[in-house]
Amino acid sequence: MLVNGIDSIGVNEYDGDDDDDDDDDRSSLAVTIFLLSINDIVKTIETLVNANLFADDLNILCRSSNLNTVQQLLQNSANNITKWLNKTGFNISSQKSQSIIFTKKRKQGKLQIKIDNNIIPNQNKIKILGVIFDTKLNWIPHLKYVKNSITKKLNIIKIISHTSWGGETSTLLKIYRALIRSKTDYGSIIFRTANPKHLKMIDVPLNTGIRLAIGAFKSSPIASLRNIANEPSPDIRRTQNNILYASRTLKNENNPAIKYIDNTNKEAENLQINIKQIVPREPQTIPPWLMQINTNIEITEYKKNNTNPNIYKNLFQEIIQKYPDRKHIYTDASKTTDSVGIAIVAEKTITTYKLPPECSIYTAEALEIYNATLHIIQNKDTTPNNYLVISDSFSSITGIQNTTHPSDISKLIQEKTHEASGMGMDICYMWAPGHCGIQGNVKADLEASKAVSSPDTPLLNIYTHEDKKKQIKQVLNQKWLIQWINQHTKLNQIKNNIQTWKNPGLNRKEYGNHIKSSKNRPHFHHT
Repeated sequence: MLVNGIDSIGVNEYDGDDDDDDDDDRSSLAVTIFLLSINDIVKTIETLVNANLFADDLNILCRSSNLNTVQQLLQNSANNITKWLNKTGFNISSQKSQSIIFTKKRKQGKLQIKIDNNIIPNQNKIKILGVIFDTKLNWIPHLKYVKNSITKKLNIIKIISHTSWGGETSTLLKIYRALIRSKTDYGSIIFRTANPKHLKMIDVPLNTGIRLAIGAFKSSPIASLRNIANEPSPDIRRTQNNILYASRTLKNENNPAIKYIDNTNKEAENLQINIKQIVPREPQTIPPWLMQINTNIEITEYKKNNTNPNIYKNLFQEIIQKYPDRKHIYTDASKTTDSVGIAIVAEKTITTYKLPPECSIYTAEALEIYNATLHIIQNKDTTPNNYLVISDSFSSITGIQNTTHPSDISKLIQEKTHEASGMGMDICYMWAPGHCGIQGNVKADLEASKAVSSPDTPLLNIYTHEDKKKQIKQVLNQKWLIQWINQHTKLNQIKNNIQTWKNPGLNRKEYGNHIKSSKNRPHFHHT
């Protein structure tokens, strides 16, 4: 059961005599101050009542088989909210607030929740953040709302899809994905549990949008339409969005939504996708202006295409002379079709790991630098405490330099570098070109190659969300390919894959006729 307790909160009007310039000064921070001011409202909620606050929308929820118990708990919370409003100077729009009971019972009493002596009206459906929730949670009202919305937007494609002067198919498909498909993607992780018959309400206009974009006949098979447009079925699309959401959620172990994605984890496991070892992404704890990252990319001034390897070796020796009394750690990664290996080569130790095969080479290069930083911190008692970490991954080094929007692994490296700095250690990350005869790089490259092929190399079972995002798409594309191969259409007889057909330089009318003729003849005619 849920009460949309506060739908709109407003601050009491300010009656001072400040001039307009002062108002402009306050406006830049008004939203931030407002959000900070109302953040404590959730602390007033009763213990057995849950509360969710998003901007100025507050939802309070209570679950019980006894309506009287729910009534009492929610009313107590509403009373506490009223006291908080009176104390802080905020006011509430009780007319915009709504209450709803989620139940399968046909006859159910109503809640009588009061705020400021105003009864919050009971509704059979309410909209929360753009998603319509109904009492039985069958999602029919929301699906009807989405259907009406995208049906209106189909008129845009109808107008600009004329066969003579209309837009190109690629342009129309971009419009379809931006205006129509995006509307059905939003909230799909929730309403995908609806009855398949009800989901067809939004599947039909989706198919219509694709047909208009590629200029196909109305009688064309839906599977063929989607194959030509490179659009998987809505069911596969919803599955993909659901698993991607779970993958993003698992990045933060403090995310309250983690306890609700168990079924999605099982669905991913059934597809042979493991999303439980995602590289974590905790909230930023160190201000960017305090993050001092020391890097050296001087050698990049010389392009590899027209620079002799001997020149690179001489340049490298000149640069490392600027960092006396530093220990050198070389890192490298190697990737084959079924395995990924990384190596960290220090003066007296060599550490190697295998990574899951879905890891990209960028992930491997970044993880090797991260593990090199961990190695430095673990050996903090050795002297000297200054290190030069050398990698041939330019993207990883520049990623570490980005303190405002770092990648997940780059953020971990920055945090560990900051931790090492607080312990009196100085770490500099340097780029050196690979395969140029630099002795340390050559050794790290050799050890990384050995790590890939050796069965004794320990496995470091970790990967990023971007790695999993790519794997999820590959697995579901394979599922779509199997479905397509089992189809019995004329297009299926001449096109046994799901790759996009390239336009052979035809205009929209000619390309449309080409597509239509391809679907209506069993074979191509060869001359």
